[in-house]
Amino acid sequence: MLVDDDDTINFLHRRIINRAQIARHVRDVSNGQEALDLLAELRSQANSPQQDYAFPELIFLDINMPVMTGWEFLDVY
Repeated sequence: MLVDDDDTINFLHRRIINRAQIARHVRDVSNGQEALDLLAELRSQANSPQQDYAFPELIFLDINMPVMTGWEFLDVY
């Protein structure tokens, strides 16, 4: 999961992850609150037998973001 408000950085990180083939799925969000919302959605879908998307094994986290910073995300996470 990429958590950064800079679209260019998310694009570059996505390319690096895809080229290195270290993840099957890459999701990106633009702040800590969106990341928590996505994790909550994944948690609720995890009980569904049709769901094959797992929780992120790797999170690229920006520290300075609007709405909720990386530090605030970590406190809640």
